[in-house]
Amino acid sequence: MAIALQVTAFNLTAALLLTEFALMAWTVIPCATAQTATSDTLKSTWPLQVLGLYLFAFRGADLEMVALHHDHGVPIALGLMVIGIVAIRIRSWVVAKDSESLLEAATDDSLLLLRLSEGET
Repeated sequence: MAIALQVTAFNLTAALLLTEFALMAWTVIPCATAQTATSDTLKSTWPLQVLGLYLFAFRGADLEMVALHHDHGVPIALGLMVIGIVAIRIRSWVVAKDSESLLEAATDDSLLLLRLSEGET
């Protein structure tokens, strides 16, 4: 039972860290604007994306196994991941402190709000 709780805590913390990494460079509110990747962006960042996926999926599993086999491995790994999450949040807060979060104006090809509160049917 203790190992299952350690694995669950490790996986939840790793998922939070991955989410923070994924949203770290976003300058707009996620899922509130039409996000289209340009071909230049995809061409320049795909190697980093593949490397990140490899490190998270495979090397992260190796790190989890090493942590589980040591007495204090899981608390140390969890602590390092939480420090990483906090560092990313602080960086995002500092970067976004001077900018205002705005929703982009809807265009003809993007999804529109349902406007249910306005009584339109």
